[in-house]
Amino acid sequence: MENETIYLKKEIETLKKVIERLTTCIRIIASDGFTDESMKLIREGEEIISVNYQIVKRIQNTIHEILGLPFSDYNSESKRTDLYFARLIFSHHCERHSIDPLKYITRNRTMRGYYQKKYRDEYGANPKFKQIADEVKTKLSETI
Repeated sequence: MENETIYLKKEIETLKKVIERLTTCIRIIASDGFTDESMKLIREGEEIISVNYQIVKRIQNTIHEILGLPFSDYNSESKRTDLYFARLIFSHHCERHSIDPLKYITRNRTMRGYYQKKYRDEYGANPKFKQIADEVKTKLSETI
């Protein structure tokens, strides 16, 4: 019960901060899954601009459906092969849609080029990775 109270207090504080930030905006463009991660806030009376959240969410959901991995797992620092594959695939499909994957996954700027190169390398040399990548691509082509 005490943990729930602490959690709710944190949630209330977060909501207060979000509302405070929103009050400085002239216009707000809302979309499904409106989150700080997926939105860019321009202060001083500008607007909140959606950064292709729908596409990113579809990529995340497709990876989750095929690999059984939620986004929080492959956004971790783990070097497990399945998480590494998921990061490569996520980055590749973001890039295909002109979305910067590093706005969503916690990595430094140098990883963007690294992931592009490693995707091509793994796709050409690793049949298991190629199979997974093709499944994701097929599934995404049906929804995006």
